[in-house]
Amino acid sequence: MKKVFSLILCLVLACSLTLTALADGFDASLVKENDSLFEFTVNSDEGIAFVDAAMTVRERSFTHPYESESYYSYVYSNLVIIDYFNSTSYPVWRFWVDYVGTKHIYANAVTFTFDGNSYTFTDVADTDRITDRDNGDGEEILLVVIGTDNVDFVTGLETYLNKLQEIDPDDAYTSITENAEVSMTLHGTEDFTVQLPSTFMLEYFLMRAAFIAGGDVASFLDKTVDPTPLKVTSVD
Repeated sequence: MKKVFSLILCLVLACSLTLTALADGFDASLVKENDSLFEFTVNSDEGIAFVDAAMTVRERSFTHPYESESYYSYVYSNLVIIDYFNSTSYPVWRFWVDYVGTKHIYANAVTFTFDGNSYTFTDVADTDRITDRDNGDGEEILLVVIGTDNVDFVTGLETYLNKLQEIDPDDAYTSITENAEVSMTLHGTEDFTVQLPSTFMLEYFLMRAAFIAGGDVASFLDKTVDPTPLKVTSVD
């Protein structure tokens, strides 16, 4: 995986620094050609596609005070490609928090903290995503959609990613997996903070790679976030 990751890194750096002509629609070639790093699924009925990192729930999981004995709680991000079968297709970048515990906390906000900065998102809950598992555990799924109102979050992630890569420019994979430190606070009937696995930053890198290689910067700018923070600013 590390070797393939390094090849992806080289490709993405080249794309982010040289991309001037924009493709029509979202180009999923990078994702489809690297199934050891990405999972690509299509919903033909709705005309959308999904880009996910090839990681397990366990790899993305975090522990908390109300641990379920049967299910993991985890964080992940992915891209949903709207109008996938049309030349107007564009990606929407989403971060998900799937909390499962022995009690509901009715979280309505989440804070991510890394590199000395904190980023809080409110209105991330939905009553349709507050349910009970078959063993009686409570499940709450929180959603953060990246848009023009949270550019600072993506800018912070990009800055931190660059710092991690600079630890060892020849081995970005190890630099990220061994040094990333990200915490998350869930705000509900009570607040608690958990440590996220280093795969949080690794997954950010992969989703960023899929977005940049997809090439449809113009549509992404119109629909969600200014792509400027996604440009690599420091490459040795």
